[in-house]
Amino acid sequence: MQVLMLPAGRLSYRCVCEIDMYSCLSLANGISAALEYLHGNCIVHRDVKPDNVLYDSVENIFVLSDFGSATILPASSIGVVAESPATVAFYPPEVCIVEAAPTYNAFSADLWALGMTIYCSIFRKLPYFVHSDSYVELVDEIAKFVDPYPIIDQVADFSVRDVLVALLADRRYLKQA
Repeated sequence: MQVLMLPAGRLSYRCVCEIDMYSCLSLANGISAALEYLHGNCIVHRDVKPDNVLYDSVENIFVLSDFGSATILPASSIGVVAESPATVAFYPPEVCIVEAAPTYNAFSADLWALGMTIYCSIFRKLPYFVHSDSYVELVDEIAKFVDPYPIIDQVADFSVRDVLVALLADRRYLKQA
């Protein structure tokens, strides 16, 4: 077991100020690699969000934390589950579409949540426009993002756009350079 001292704290606290594109790419690569490792061992995190990403300002690395919602799937699993992820605001659209099948791919949902985490780190907000604390209104807004390109097109940096295409549209891990 390794214990890390990360005085810079959670990504959500860091997102109060602007995050530079180099750090954004470091976030994407680090957490993508963590998810690829977890998924390769049939573990889904189920709660990827800025509050669950820690930042080491000395090494400029990001660490995935809080495995309280994580699930270990059977070794033969392809990631299909029925229970929803933990934090509604980071649900992928397929979980929010009423007409959709009652199951979804949890591996893919983790990647979507990482993409939303990166979006939040750039814009300091989610792309959804909800005017109340209504669960139903939030779910309805998320369901509209089946096509993630309107979100992706808001990002000026082409490297970060490529990252968001990989995570939100293609739902694939980032390849380490």
